[in-house]
Amino acid sequence: MTRSFLWSAGYALVILGTISCGLLARPDARYQRYRVSSVSNELVVILENGPRVRLAGIRITYPPAGPLYQEMLAYSRANLVGRVVQLVGLKMNREPTAYLMIVDSHPAVLFNSGLLAWGFATIDSDTLIDDFREAMLSSEADARDERLGIWANSR
Repeated sequence: MTRSFLWSAGYALVILGTISCGLLARPDARYQRYRVSSVSNELVVILENGPRVRLAGIRITYPPAGPLYQEMLAYSRANLVGRVVQLVGLKMNREPTAYLMIVDSHPAVLFNSGLLAWGFATIDSDTLIDDFREAMLSSEADARDERLGIWANSR
C-alpha cells in the first residue's frame, strides 16, 4: 500500500468518527431552546425533543382536584404550549427541575415568577436560586397584597 492511500484512509476514519460523534452527542440541555408541547396534569412541562421538567422555585400547596388547581393548569397551558423556552438553573435530579424563560416574547419572561404573581404558587426556598430571588419574592408579595389565588382568603 502506498503512503498516500494510508493517509487518505486515516483521514476518512477521522472524518467518519467526527460525524458519528456529532450525531450521537446530545447538546447540553441548559443552553438549548425548546418548544413546549404540553403541560401534564401534574404540572410537568413536556418539551419537544427535550427533557420533561418540573418548575423550580415554586411550590403548589392546594389539592389537584380543586378549582384553583384547574385554573392554574389552564393558565400554564395557555401561556406555555407552543411557546419557545430556555431552561435556566436546570438540575438533572430524579425529576429534572428548571426555571422556564419564555424567549419568544420581548422581553423574555420568567414563567415561574408568573405563577407566583397570580397567586397560583408559593416560593420553594429549597429550589430558589439567587438569580431570581428578588423578582420571585416581589411577585409573591404582590399576589399576597392583592389577595390573588391562594391569598384570596388571607388577611
